[in-house]
Amino acid sequence: MALAALLASAAHAALADPIKSEYRPATDAEIAANPALKDHFVLDVTPAQGFGLDNVEKLKSTLGSEKARADKAEGDLAPYVALKVKPDEVKTKLEKLTSLEKLDPDKEADRLAEQKVAGIKDQLVSAHNEEKKGWQSRESSLLTVIDDSKRTQAATSAIVAAGGNPDVLLPHVLGQTKLVEKDGKFEVAVVDAQGNPRIGDASGGTMTLDQLVGEFKAKDAFAPLFEASGKSGGGGGGGNPPKGPGGITARSKAEMDLNTRAEFIEAQGMDAYLALPDAPAATH
Repeated sequence: MALAALLASAAHAALADPIKSEYRPATDAEIAANPALKDHFVLDVTPAQGFGLDNVEKLKSTLGSEKARADKAEGDLAPYVALKVKPDEVKTKLEKLTSLEKLDPDKEADRLAEQKVAGIKDQLVSAHNEEKKGWQSRESSLLTVIDDSKRTQAATSAIVAAGGNPDVLLPHVLGQTKLVEKDGKFEVAVVDAQGNPRIGDASGGTMTLDQLVGEFKAKDAFAPLFEASGKSGGGGGGGNPPKGPGGITARSKAEMDLNTRAEFIEAQGMDAYLALPDAPAATH
């Protein structure tokens, strides 16, 4: 006769005494774990070589749950297995997808647009700064040329008009002048050692180049560099250079007296005068 693993108290009481001894009452621990064991007797079996009497219901339930979970996991993983994607790659892609799902499309588009505009702005500013350097360099060069030409021409004209020798007096006069911009036009101003405009008369008017040259003419150290108007510095009529269709012509500054220099500058311009050599070339 096969013995049942578990018997209710009434069934146990109906057994013959020798068989009753093969059972034991369920312990408090077993009843606490499984209340259904209350008022039941359990077949007393000593485990041997891995065989024994155990309550497999809970184990079966646990195995069933684990199998269901494994089946679900395998089903969830099936699409990725078909794609041949590694588990660590799946995790990385899922994390990236999660971060993307949190983004607000409108705000992200605005942010990208702002970045693009900022990049374009930086490029334009950089290009403008490079062009600005070129403009500033060219402006500086042009101003230098204008300054030299304008001041030299004005000072030479004033010196020649006063009967002075521009070759000697020019550096002294230029040292007291500077180019200023007034109402969009460049003018030559007479200045003091600090670069401030000098006063030329009692009414407070600014000094002119003619007045400055007059100061030099009145000084004993510079007076010999001036000649009286109309006085010839070369002697007879042969001292003047020949005249051509375009006005007075000359091979050097030394060939002209002060009056002729003034006529030459008026006829052919300051640049032409300054281009002349100081003395005629030696002949052999």
